[in-house]
Amino acid sequence: MKQKAILTLVLLYLSTTIYPQSFFRSVADIDSFAYVTMDSKILVLKRDLSNNLVFKNSVPFLSNHKPDKYNSSIIINNYLIATSLDSVVLFSILDRDTPVELFRLWADSLNLVEKFGNYLLLFTGYQPTKSTLIKIENDSLKTVKSFVGGYHFWWGAGSFLSTYDYANNYAYSFPHFYKKLSDSVEIYKYNEGINEINKIGKILPINDFEKINLIVANATNVFVYQYRPRYEPPFGFISTEYKYTKFGDSLINPAHFGSFSCAIPAIEFWGINAQFGRIKYPEQAVINLYNVNNNLQYNYNISQEFPSNYLMIKNSIYRIGQNGFWYLHDINANNLTFVEFVLLAIPQTPLLIYPINNQQVYPDTVTLQWHTSSPNITSYTVNVSKDSLFTNMIDTTIADTTFTLVDLELDQKYYWRVRAKNILGWSNYSNSESFTATTTGIKEEIKNKINFLLNQNYPNPFNPSTIISYSIPQNSFVTLKVYDVLGNEVSTLVNETKSAGRYDVRFDASGLSNGVYFYTIKADNFNSTKKMIFMK
Repeated sequence: MKQKAILTLVLLYLSTTIYPQSFFRSVADIDSFAYVTMDSKILVLKRDLSNNLVFKNSVPFLSNHKPDKYNSSIIINNYLIATSLDSVVLFSILDRDTPVELFRLWADSLNLVEKFGNYLLLFTGYQPTKSTLIKIENDSLKTVKSFVGGYHFWWGAGSFLSTYDYANNYAYSFPHFYKKLSDSVEIYKYNEGINEINKIGKILPINDFEKINLIVANATNVFVYQYRPRYEPPFGFISTEYKYTKFGDSLINPAHFGSFSCAIPAIEFWGINAQFGRIKYPEQAVINLYNVNNNLQYNYNISQEFPSNYLMIKNSIYRIGQNGFWYLHDINANNLTFVEFVLLAIPQTPLLIYPINNQQVYPDTVTLQWHTSSPNITSYTVNVSKDSLFTNMIDTTIADTTFTLVDLELDQKYYWRVRAKNILGWSNYSNSESFTATTTGIKEEIKNKINFLLNQNYPNPFNPSTIISYSIPQNSFVTLKVYDVLGNEVSTLVNETKSAGRYDVRFDASGLSNGVYFYTIKADNFNSTKKMIFMK
């Protein structure tokens, strides 16, 4: 028995169906790629020409760790750093499609990891927090310096409810550290040459009657938030925002930047149509995007539900959830458009289409065909055996939904089954069905049971190839041609005399443009046309 398999590419579709997938608060992007950290793997996604994120690859972690919360994913040059509660994992992303795990640094009670120039700041433990400065060296992570302090306790000591004050709040913008005290902000600088962190200055409140409650820094500015230590209904605790411009080791030109009630800001660089962006919540739940002149360019309301899950990173804005995540798809003067990306569940069991169960087929060739309603299929396993227990069988893995067998044994009964796979795992096998290779009575059977018929191509939409099947009940001269929407012929698939039977023909649209195409069959007095869609 000989066999041949025909391969096709698989297109990942966006879906609005939600399945539990244990996504966490972890995404990083570079160029057109985004890397999403899951409990046991890194998903590699890439933006296509329509700005949709599509699946490219799935890379498992090499070791087990505590996956119940990921704190961050960070990109430094050609490295991706993913963190869990007990480890920091370094990947090379020199090949953007295929991250390669290089090194794992185990840590105890890891709270947070911050990017600090080309370094990492690791924060472990509680009250006090231990901070560790890490650098990437020779494809590994090396400890540079450890010290006590750093990190901020967002909900520490009930201060949010009572005074709207954030204890031990730090901000970082290489090579500077900013530490919030009750009455000022201390400025520290890391000197790489001598590996020392030294205090170099202080920021005092602009208004004496307003207390400093929060600081945030990006590459060019330091934002200091001061609130009035008294409750002012209906606004609550009023916070006034001041922006300092960085100039070397100094902060200059403090300017009033806004006032609002109980808004927690998160300020980060953002790479699309803005120099930096800000998310404010819980009361306002607003995204502010600023242009290169630090002027407010866009101001949009966002979901009040879990606004803290919004992440502004290099190339987009993301919102991470347990079942998937949303990413910024489009921006204009009127709207921010987010698209939900979700992974599918394990595939549904394939449905066997041809041959039908117990059918007789010619022994020279038969093309098995099946279907699954689940998109995102990466491969199929096909089993063909001479016994129903599949003790001795063909076991092959292909990416297509057809599999051709040739030179079958005459008068032999065969059994077959199929299962499907996506990045989450395998489906169950289909129920096994059978067919018999014979010539006895088959022509009369075909004549009695088969009519002229042109079937809908599968898959549809397709990329880049699809199967067109047709049936004829008698010997006929058959033409099967493909046309574009203007009526121009683009391909002749069949142009010859065919015996009675059922046929499968592959149409490959590689080199053609996206769009709608039509295929037409002519056989004796039979004429039929159907529409198909080519979608890259």
